[in-house]
Amino acid sequence: MVRSGNWWGNDTVWRMCLDLNKILEYGRPDGTVADTPDPDRRHIVIVDGVIAGQRNGPMNPDPLPARLLACGTTPAAVDAAATYLFGFDPDRVPVVRQAFACRSLPLAHGDWRDIEIVSDHDPWRGGLGSLPVEAVLRAEAHFAWRGHVEHQPPPAVPR
Repeated sequence: MVRSGNWWGNDTVWRMCLDLNKILEYGRPDGTVADTPDPDRRHIVIVDGVIAGQRNGPMNPDPLPARLLACGTTPAAVDAAATYLFGFDPDRVPVVRQAFACRSLPLAHGDWRDIEIVSDHDPWRGGLGSLPVEAVLRAEAHFAWRGHVEHQPPPAVPR
């Protein structure tokens, strides 16, 4: 059921988020866009997931005591890490997938699986793509996204 714009197939919000990130990375004070990022501009992205939200977020989320603080200097990488650690597949979340796919005014380089995680929680150390799915949080998706963003089990091997 689609009641508003917060459903998995809506292609407007993720595009707007990427456009805003491109403005932050490539925008000039005169309103033009540079071909390369400003080397003097720095980002720090902080995710406060100490008490995160799940299900009916972002407007009326149910609390999820996740005890997670994440930070980094590349917004797409922090989004990919938080997405994965909360139990969702970055390849199935459009804003993350598309941030790594941008070729014009790129927002990330490489593959999200190669992001190196530094953590005080042993199961969350190493390359993001090599962290075991069993060790991540099990946040529940909004009902309009359920079944569209969760990690998928590996395909069955034919005998």
